[in-house]
Amino acid sequence: MSGKILSLGLAAALLPSSGLGFNITLDFTYDDFFSNPANPYGSTGQAALQAAADEISSVLGNSLSAITTDLVSGSSGGGVAQVLTTYNLVDPRDGVSTIQRSPAGIGTDEIVIYVGARSMGAFTFAEASPGSPSVQIGLNSNANWPAALDNAEAVMNTMYGRGMTPLQRVANTLTHAEQTSSYELNFGPVMGSMWFNDSPADISDGRESWEVNNDYWHFDHTTPVGTGKLDIYSIALHEIIHVLGYGTGDNWNDFVSGMDWTGPEAIALLGTGEDTLHEDGYHIESGLESPGYQDGIMRQTVMNRSPLVGQRDQLTLLDLAFLKDSGYEIAVIPEPSTASLIALLGLAGTFFRRR
Repeated sequence: MSGKILSLGLAAALLPSSGLGFNITLDFTYDDFFSNPANPYGSTGQAALQAAADEISSVLGNSLSAITTDLVSGSSGGGVAQVLTTYNLVDPRDGVSTIQRSPAGIGTDEIVIYVGARSMGAFTFAEASPGSPSVQIGLNSNANWPAALDNAEAVMNTMYGRGMTPLQRVANTLTHAEQTSSYELNFGPVMGSMWFNDSPADISDGRESWEVNNDYWHFDHTTPVGTGKLDIYSIALHEIIHVLGYGTGDNWNDFVSGMDWTGPEAIALLGTGEDTLHEDGYHIESGLESPGYQDGIMRQTVMNRSPLVGQRDQLTLLDLAFLKDSGYEIAVIPEPSTASLIALLGLAGTFFRRR
């Protein structure tokens, strides 16, 4: 497929959005920055983070199955197997500790991201990570436990796979009661965490004042980004997409070969996957530009490693192509102006590296 054909296909899908594809729920249980009543910019920042989550939701069309239980059972001929699942999350308060959460109760078409802030020093703006599933397996001693485990595996992969390309895979071989059997459990997106730098000026240990943070961060996503400020809405776009597996999941790693990307959608758009990734393997190479999905204007990708100061990012067709390669369906997206649509069609397949 040529890059031009793919771009025309994406352009043809630029129709008015019919609503969110799935809901990204932001949970501030572990936050004392955005939700701190003493922070005069906290509620504005929370609104910006939610707007970024809704923006991403609006372009993704996957239907995600509900997680109704954290304990899945299987049985066969007297054999019984049970799988207990918990999620290990990076604590957004310190970026190091682990929090364990049960996934039970995650609703249909829902992903939960726990938000926080911590002191990160200069030059680090924010970080994010998908939750890591951990399973404990219980078996009885009946000779049919392997068949029971197979049945539990099938239920697990339907529920926790969420109808998606696996974000994470957990596989092992068990020997028990003179029987040996293997399993592979597939996990779609369920939950994660992200945290922002609350000591951006790096002039003191620990959290800096609300005013110092406001001098650094642009919290209001409804107004133009202030000169010299980082737009927290744009940074949130980037970090939320990392939680979806971008640079962090098996659905990403399946297509990584050094600095090359082997996913067909991005290759079709660019004409090549060579040298498409930053050397860290987690980001798009900073020199690549692509049309914004809303306005068709060439710009740097959201998922490059270096955010722009004083500007607001917009998802690009290349960002969306990487998401599509990673198993996400690209839903209908907002209609650009006529002029922008013409520009997008004209630029189909025309990407370049900014030097």
